[in-house]
Amino acid sequence: MGDTPGDDDATLVRRIAENKDERALAELMERHAPKVTGDLRHRFRHQLQHPDIDEAVNRAAMKLWKNANRFKGTKPFGPWFLKIAHHAALDILKGVRRKPANELEFDPTDPSSEQPDDDLSSRTAWYMEQLERIIDYELKGFEQIVARTDVAAGGPGEADTALLMRQHKKSKNVVQATRSKVWKKIREKVQHLETLRDHTEVNP
Repeated sequence: MGDTPGDDDATLVRRIAENKDERALAELMERHAPKVTGDLRHRFRHQLQHPDIDEAVNRAAMKLWKNANRFKGTKPFGPWFLKIAHHAALDILKGVRRKPANELEFDPTDPSSEQPDDDLSSRTAWYMEQLERIIDYELKGFEQIVARTDVAAGGPGEADTALLMRQHKKSKNVVQATRSKVWKKIREKVQHLETLRDHTEVNP
């Protein structure tokens, strides 16, 4: 046969779903794991170290192995697998231990049917913009790290304290005290900016 290309991604996923074919999983990982790993390293560069990223990709591979039948072959495999790995990285950030996932807790092929209310989404966008500015210009050193890690994990206090302690060689007390100080500072600054914004809207 010579240099005939291997099966396409959808066929490989089907081989996993139907036959628990380990070679199919290995081939998919060979094709997609380097790109997904690179993407996660860039996306979580301030929050996770390389072994944690590798763990996220491994968790995603295990979820694929157990849930291959959930993949709809109508969409590209790469972005679907990246979403699973992204969720796995967020789990690590939040301190969620590896759990036997019989089901994916989300379906990465289906966008949420609920569209956010326009006013709500514009307020959220404004809040995220202010938050980024505050983190970049008002916080320094470990304060910045704690804020960025919490934001990536979903909000105040969401990042795993043990992860922050391990990665930055800090005691639990230091992490908790820094977190408390950081979010107090952010809340006060956002409230101040909201007051200014509301005042401007009332008196343009």
